[in-house]
Amino acid sequence: LLSGNLGITNACTIVIAGRVNSLAATQFLFGEDTTGLAVYIEGTTGIVIASKNGTAQLVNSTGSPATAGVPFVLTFRLSSGTAVIRRNGVQIATAATALTFAATTGARIGMAFASILPLNGALGWVVPLPVALSDAECLTVEQLAAAQFPGMSTVDGDANSMLLLEDGSGFLTMETGDLILME
Repeated sequence: LLSGNLGITNACTIVIAGRVNSLAATQFLFGEDTTGLAVYIEGTTGIVIASKNGTAQLVNSTGSPATAGVPFVLTFRLSSGTAVIRRNGVQIATAATALTFAATTGARIGMAFASILPLNGALGWVVPLPVALSDAECLTVEQLAAAQFPGMSTVDGDANSMLLLEDGSGFLTMETGDLILME
């Protein structure tokens, strides 16, 4: 259980690196309190869904389902009334939404907030950010997550192209030698 104000509001990004072992039941990856955000994979279909708890779906990946046993890096982004789902560095779904959020006081990782539907799988990263990252920033974070969790690579297939700086202040891209500092 995460507690305190997570800052997930009408502009946010959540990056999740993980794997589900089975799609026999719905697999919750992240679930906020009451009318907050929920990110989950629907059982049997593998459709990735972001929704407002108890209200409605914001966006789903109908045309690009998840697969049991296959690692992923998922990113959900909400910005200016647009909800986006990315998987392994590629945008797989987008939708306009009029739903709004206020920061909630808690969330659960790997299950719905009501302590039901526990994840049958593994999570390496769940990073809720109170800002809407750009596509380039999302890709940078996705590559970092993929590098730390083998088999969860981005679209270019190079899961080890970034090195985290020892002090945690940023990372170095191996392909271009660029230094990226975290603010």
